[in-house]
Amino acid sequence: MTSIAVNHDLTYRFTSPRMIGEGRYFMTDEQKLATVGRVLTEKKEAEQHLAALESEASKLGNKFKELGSLLQSSPHNVLFDNVSINIKYAHPSMSSFQVHQIDGNKIVALTNDIRDTMEKVERLRESASRLGF
Repeated sequence: MTSIAVNHDLTYRFTSPRMIGEGRYFMTDEQKLATVGRVLTEKKEAEQHLAALESEASKLGNKFKELGSLLQSSPHNVLFDNVSINIKYAHPSMSSFQVHQIDGNKIVALTNDIRDTMEKVERLRESASRLGF
């Protein structure tokens, strides 16, 4: 009979009952199904979270491209939401930027979150693979 052994670091591997040793325990069929379900659900959620973070980074990157282009060609026309400027520099067709988007701390947090989520997805994919998925 095959079972799933759970290690202290919450990694899983298939084993036979006689191979289960210190630090691991035998799982019932319900526990196996719950473990598989949890890993697959967490993996899907982490992948969706990563996709959302990458989408946010892409949008932010596009804003930075636009801002960078304006700073190079006509910096006097860079407008920020809720920041007063002389009317002669305001044009209805000009894009405006939000100050909070330019915050370096936000970018650091976003990129750190992306890396952390990538690591989580990788761990969950490995776990799902060990579980046969």
